[in-house]
Amino acid sequence: MSQPTIQRVLVVYDDAESRASAAEALAGVGLDVIACHPSDDVLAAAEQHAPDAILIDVLLPDQGTQRVVSALRTLARFAAIPIVYDTASLTPHTPAPREALAALAVFPDLFDPVTRSTTTAYVWQRWAGERAAATGA
Repeated sequence: MSQPTIQRVLVVYDDAESRASAAEALAGVGLDVIACHPSDDVLAAAEQHAPDAILIDVLLPDQGTQRVVSALRTLARFAAIPIVYDTASLTPHTPAPREALAALAVFPDLFDPVTRSTTTAYVWQRWAGERAAATGA
């Protein structure tokens, strides 16, 4: 059995510039990107495009992050999908949602141009390794 891979990522940001930057960064490391605003039907986009992973802004307005992730987790297809949270606002006083929302990782600045490709690769490789270990592959 081969290790699972990440090829398509659903990106959810309310800020257009952040959404474009995220999409560009992920496309730059060879991933197929579906970019979505949280007011769009994120569930429909996920079902239509079948992403392998999700990148979401940790601080979407009106508890949007929790709402989107909880809704995705109720669907069998996305119950265990790897989710990475990104935020420019993560400080020692910001509650980290990793455990509460079953995140694979939380990054304070995933799109730093110096580290983005290695950071992205690390996250997906870590996920693949954890999946392989869990399934005995």
